Amino acid sequence: MDALARVLADPASNAARRQLAEAGDPRAALIRAQLAVWDEDRAGRMGSRAYNKALGEANALADAHHWDWSGKVADYTQEFKFHRGLVAEVTIACDKLVDIFEELCKQAPIQHLKVRGPFGGWPQLVAHPRFAQIVSVDVSKQKDFGDRELIELAKSARSTNLRWLGLLQTTVGRAGMEALAASPHLANLVRVYYEGDYNPTPAYSDIDGFFQVTPSLAGKELEKAFGPRLWLNPPDDKIDQWRALADQHAAT
Repeated sequence: MDALARVLADPASNAARRQLAEAGDPRAALIRAQLAVWDEDRAGRMGSRAYNKALGEANALADAHHWDWSGKVADYTQEFKFHRGLVAEVTIACDKLVDIFEELCKQAPIQHLKVRGPFGGWPQLVAHPRFAQIVSVDVSKQKDFGDRELIELAKSARSTNLRWLGLLQTTVGRAGMEALAASPHLANLVRVYYEGDYNPTPAYSDIDGFFQVTPSLAGKELEKAFGPRLWLNPPDDKIDQWRALADQHAAT
């Protein structure tokens, strides 16, 4: 198995990416720079001199080589981003993604999806074997995404690696949020961005580096019914992880 194949086989692996850089891949400088950003962030040093230096290098490289380092991904969508040196995030219509998901994941280590409607193929998407490698899903500003779609996600055994979920400005309501809390498959879900009259997600604040999470009454009720959930009320030893996932780009 060559270095790129190792990354595609294990998209979450930083070690595989480092091996790819050492093998002389054209994206080696970007891989190293974005991994340095990742390392600083995970060490709680976001904003450090090393972080800002690596981030500046990474952004310059990604801008300069956006198209020539995207490979065949650009044949499927023109909206994509690099994570840890390789294309890992795409913005794409749900029904189109269902048709090309397998081939897309053979071209790049896709872990982040910004999915756009219509959502007719959503049940097939969340049941797809490749969905198991997805870490973040953003369906924000999609008015045709509602309780039915969120319930399908909650039911999917392929959603076990999902850690970040964007639901802003959707039509998701109480039924969908309750299904999310009841799901046996979403133990790794850490952050849910949601707004609505019934909102079980906690409030959070970050003032001068002091990070605080305040559970909501609705969230406490869901935990009482379904048990502890990180996205509802992270324990003290998970606060740093919760904070690191404040930005989708830090999701993996």
